[in-house]
Amino acid sequence: QIGGMASVIKDAKIAVLKPNFVAGRSAETGSTTSFALLKAVAEEVRACGAEPVLCETPGTEFDREATYTILGVEKFCADNSIRIVRIDPEGGEQDWIELRPAGAKRLRNFRVPRFMQEACLINLPVLKTHVVSTMTLGMKNPMGILPRPDRRSMHTLGIAQCIVDMNRGIKPDLTIVDGSVGQDGEGPLYGDKADLQVLVAGRDSLAVDLA
Repeated sequence: QIGGMASVIKDAKIAVLKPNFVAGRSAETGSTTSFALLKAVAEEVRACGAEPVLCETPGTEFDREATYTILGVEKFCADNSIRIVRIDPEGGEQDWIELRPAGAKRLRNFRVPRFMQEACLINLPVLKTHVVSTMTLGMKNPMGILPRPDRRSMHTLGIAQCIVDMNRGIKPDLTIVDGSVGQDGEGPLYGDKADLQVLVAGRDSLAVDLA
């Protein structure tokens, strides 16, 4: 039992919404998180007295501002009172803190946004296949809040184990997999649209992914 948004937010003043905006391809293609889900979650967060904040950087080969423009992120967030936090994607010291998760085997240290230390993290991935990692779901999605050098290191060191290691240090308070429209085949961008109309939610990203 998830227990409702109030039990997720608790005393946090900020709830970070982490969608999958890997590139400038709309949710109708199954590539990115739907605005409808983001809006619904933001409304629940606000009803619990916390501020919804969006933090996301697209794939390392894509420009953040161009991606936001193509998807219409600025207007959507303005219309729905969601603050956008832009952090230095290359890992400038002022924006980041280092994590060294116990038990990590390959990704032994990486950085996360400094402002998230006191925030609640709501993870909003898309249900889709991935040509490198087979699937991209709850456990992989937090890669989008890491600086680009750390994300490149994950691919170099071995993506599967690095995803496990990352999840030893990043533990979302809530994960909701957006399967309203997913993707099959050559994901995460150019697979076949899968009209699934499902959401899978839980507190444990591994359990959600296994569901």
